[in-house]
Parts: sequence; C-alpha cells; structure tokens
Amino acid sequence: MVCETAFRSEDVPAADRFRYWRDLMMQTIAPLELSSDHADNFRASMHLLELGAVDVWPRPCSRCAPAQTFT
Repeated sequence: MVCETAFRSEDVPAADRFRYWRDLMMQTIAPLELSSDHADNFRASMHLLELGAVDVWPRPCSRCAPAQTFT
C-alpha cells in the first residue's frame, strides 16, 4: 500500500517559509542543513510516498543547497 503526504511552503507566511522547509527536511528526510539565495521568497513542495520500507520524494523547489550533517 502506498501512503502519500503533501507538503507546501506556501502553507506558511513568506517570511517563515525557508525555516519551515529546512525544519521539515530535517524531520522527514535526514539531518541536513539548507542554504538558499532565495530564502526571502522561498517556494517548495514535496510529495512523500511511503512504499513499505522505502520512502520516495520528488523535490521541486527554489534553488537551495543541502549539506548532510552528522550527529
């Protein structure tokens, strides 16, 4: 069975979008740090598809640079 969850940066005020997206990525994907030259006008969406033990997520968004962090 496939479970799909949608996330959109437009669901929060523009001033909070990049921080919201960064926090969301850390919670749903992996510990990472994001940076973007478009943080003031950041837009992104994600559909998380849960396929049993595998998660798949296409990631259209404003330009940003992910960097994995290790804890």
